[in-house]
Amino acid sequence: MTVGSNEAIDKFYIIEIYKGKYNNDDVRNESKVNSTVLRLMKPYLDKGHYFYMDNFYNSADLSNKLLARKTHTTGTLRSKRRGNPKEVTQVKLKKGHHIWRRAGSIYISKLRNKRDVLSITTAYKPELVKVTNRHGQKKIKPAAIIKYNDNMSGIDRADQMISYYSCPRKTKMV
Repeated sequence: MTVGSNEAIDKFYIIEIYKGKYNNDDVRNESKVNSTVLRLMKPYLDKGHYFYMDNFYNSADLSNKLLARKTHTTGTLRSKRRGNPKEVTQVKLKKGHHIWRRAGSIYISKLRNKRDVLSITTAYKPELVKVTNRHGQKKIKPAAIIKYNDNMSGIDRADQMISYYSCPRKTKMV
């Protein structure tokens, strides 16, 4: 997850090591994922921050809860996540096509280039922007995906690099 106080420069990363199944600090009546996000973001809520999250954390339910706390979210979304509009997730798109739906202040969109990319945002309108890739090819992408890539590329790269190394752990039999 990344969080920034504005769209320009300020960004930092929040990381928590998984300590086991149960945590007394979890928010009551919430899913484990929502509880973890709300607990980690507690100091930053109600201040107008923008959060960028990957598809493990994002959901329409969580975006609604964070928006109610004056906090915007943007990120990718899993297609099977509960609460997703079926008219977006189940439609088959041709290459280069885009579809979106709005529920309140939440925009959920789907774009197909090489593969389907499902995104969710409370911060950006679902407008398409022309971009040029590193090979000089011009493509169109939703503004939310461009912002997500700008803010999450370091995290995604770090996750990729870290996946090559196992975390050695010594255990003791008693």
